[in-house]
Amino acid sequence: MGGAGASIVHSQSYWITSHSDVGFLTGSDDYNEGSAGTRIITGNGYSAVETSESYNASQSSVYKGDTFVTYDNGAVYDNTLYMGDNQPNVPEISCEASAIVAGQVATAGANPSNQAVEMHKSGIAGYGQYESKDRIDDANMTSSTTNEFGGGGLYTETKTELIEVGFDKNSSEMNFKRGARSHYGKVSSPDDNETSTFVSDYKYRDFSSPFGIDNQTESNLTVTNSTP
Repeated sequence: MGGAGASIVHSQSYWITSHSDVGFLTGSDDYNEGSAGTRIITGNGYSAVETSESYNASQSSVYKGDTFVTYDNGAVYDNTLYMGDNQPNVPEISCEASAIVAGQVATAGANPSNQAVEMHKSGIAGYGQYESKDRIDDANMTSSTTNEFGGGGLYTETKTELIEVGFDKNSSEMNFKRGARSHYGKVSSPDDNETSTFVSDYKYRDFSSPFGIDNQTESNLTVTNSTP
């Protein structure tokens, strides 16, 4: 969608899946959920807006969303992402004769975990170009943003993480807890000849495994000013 005149785009998606035979509709505590939203309004000048969304639950919960906006007479834009994942403890059952006789199926078991990640990106400016590529795959989130804007404006990006993980497959007790919140902002000059550039890459990886939990979040940020 592009050309002269104002543009308005609004979309909202939500999903929830369960890996349990019981299912979340009957009270299972095994579920993965997420949501994504996009809101864009451009001024009455030239603008081009491209958005695409897809969701696939054939093997895992996979959301893909892409947003591209270019404008020369003002725009307001907003992207939100959320991932929630809760997994109960599952005791390990070995492949032994006693288990087979009892009708039990061998399983490696699982540690209990509860994870929630939110991301909110929003901006307003006189002219510029905004691009966002967002992915949620079960309990993994990846978001890449490139924003060049000027003519006065503001861009903010907020990430919030809340994590609980248990180390014992035979217990529902949580042994590791972590919370993190980061907030970034950039104000552009009102001078039409100066452009601000904000580039951000964020990766959150599933914390349900108790191994390697110290290095599963990456966030790279670049903020620059440039004069054409």
